[in-house]
Amino acid sequence: MIARTVSALPLHVPDADREAAERTMAEAARGMDARTLTRVAARVRAWLDQDGAAPTDRELAEPVNELHLSTRANGRTVFRGELDQEASALFTARAEPAGEATPERRHRPGPA
Repeated sequence: MIARTVSALPLHVPDADREAAERTMAEAARGMDARTLTRVAARVRAWLDQDGAAPTDRELAEPVNELHLSTRANGRTVFRGELDQEASALFTARAEPAGEATPERRHRPGPA
């Protein structure tokens, strides 16, 4: 798990950070089971590669975020679309009044 995690880090991660990650995981492994070490490895990857993998040409050509708005004659706005996780969090934070968000109001699954 440790070797796989360190070798999978992108090239832009400095050697010093790779070595520190390897040391940290080795120390953690002494007192953890495999499942917990897997979670530690995921956090190490997330910390050292916060942007994740670069998007593919196809992902760049076909953006995920899509929002369609229209205004009815009575002034009400109708919208539909699909947002990635980051855009969804921003949209939800802006759309709901502070302190009134509940899990039920944050996500209402639509038709598949």
